Amino acid sequence: MDFFIKQSFKVVESAGDIEHSESYIEKNLPWKNYSSRELVNELLVMNEMASDRNSAASLQENLSQKEIEALMRNASTTEIYEAY
Repeated sequence: MDFFIKQSFKVVESAGDIEHSESYIEKNLPWKNYSSRELVNELLVMNEMASDRNSAASLQENLSQKEIEALMRNASTTEIYEAY
């Protein structure tokens, strides 16, 4: 896994366990409502690549690591903060 993606996971992991940080969140809890997959979902919706969270999750399953990496690398700092 590329350095940028590893660092992104580490940021999310610092607030919870690895399994949680890399999973889709079906039930948001106030203290555990962020994950790397949900960040990608939100970026897909924000970039109009998906219409909602469910279609973003389906799309994400079919994206390659390189495509996810490109999405994250091309996101501005503002977009990342807005996604969270």
